[in-house]
Amino acid sequence: SPSPEELKAFWRVADQECAGEVSVRQLQKTIYNVLLEAWPVLEEPALARIAHLLDRAAQKWHVAGGNWNKVFWHFDLAVSDFVDFESLKAIVRQGFPGLGLRSKSLSDAHLRGFWRAMDTDRSGRVPVREVARFICAHRQELAECRQPPRLLPGIGSASPPLPEEERGKGSDD
Repeated sequence: SPSPEELKAFWRVADQECAGEVSVRQLQKTIYNVLLEAWPVLEEPALARIAHLLDRAAQKWHVAGGNWNKVFWHFDLAVSDFVDFESLKAIVRQGFPGLGLRSKSLSDAHLRGFWRAMDTDRSGRVPVREVARFICAHRQELAECRQPPRLLPGIGSASPPLPEEERGKGSDD
């Protein structure tokens, strides 16, 4: 359990205006940001590999052709316009209409690192069109790499490498 000093430090972060009180929303945001800081920071090659993996799964299940609205539509997210981490995790992990990716092919640590890179404003929500842009932009980075990394740096367990036939291919496969 946290020490009194740690609780005081946490309170100072939550009560930025020194008002002596914080809203439930501000408390939630502070807790979220503290948790997010513990999530992995992924380098570009890891982000590109994950984006490629997500895009391949979307193509397999939704014949999406890079159109992530086809995926979001099944989860009623095209209507809400925002994705949070739990929604993204549900999309990635669930079988159809989700992407059906198990932690064997994409670890929870990698998914958290991917989310951390996407949630640039630390709000806990990312507009669906920004998720689609992020995946597309990072998928393109992989297309420019000749050899994706076999291990994802900075994370204890690595997802399996891309199969030989997938290395170096662009998004046109």
